[in-house]
Amino acid sequence: MSEGLSGEGLGVLLIPGIEGDARVFWNMGELGCRYPVWAVDLPEKGGAIQDVARLIWRDMPTKKLLLVGLSFGGLVARAMVEQEPSRVAGMVALGTLPSEDLVPAHLFTVAKVLRWMPHIVFQQMYRNRISARHKQEGVSGDISAALLASLPSRTTHCQRLRAVLAWRAQKDIGVPAMWLMGQTDTECPWSKEQIMEAIPEAIVKTVPGGHRAP
Repeated sequence: MSEGLSGEGLGVLLIPGIEGDARVFWNMGELGCRYPVWAVDLPEKGGAIQDVARLIWRDMPTKKLLLVGLSFGGLVARAMVEQEPSRVAGMVALGTLPSEDLVPAHLFTVAKVLRWMPHIVFQQMYRNRISARHKQEGVSGDISAALLASLPSRTTHCQRLRAVLAWRAQKDIGVPAMWLMGQTDTECPWSKEQIMEAIPEAIVKTVPGGHRAP
């Protein structure tokens, strides 16, 4: 992997999960000591993951990038590789769905229920759920408060959830790739073995922390 990331002019792009807030990467500022780092909020426009990827590429510099995607952001990173492989030095995905065949079955039900849930009910339930996850995973109070204050609307969340359910990936990633799993991640039901089977060319490792390990 390191061979694919060598050379001048490399930058690092951090892509957040389905909540879409780049501040989830606050604790990863040390990356900036070695490379220029960009952390982007997910655009609210764009329905499919491919559309989100195109919108992010539009604002990126000409540097060759290492893409680091958290959960939903890993799917976006994979789509960015498919669209502009010559601009990507490699990608790292953390807590990211490795194959459309491994989508948790309950997400289809969740997508239908949320579509008709009153907005105010959704907001409260979503905030309580994410707040509980932050506490379980040891997210600091300051970061948690900032992230909870900017959760996406029901419309945006449902749009991104439908994008996951409709996502299909190319077989080969085509760049050096690493798939990471949080040791205490309770949101990803797939195993290390399933990732290795779905993406045989990727390095697969576990890291300390949960779904929000950054």
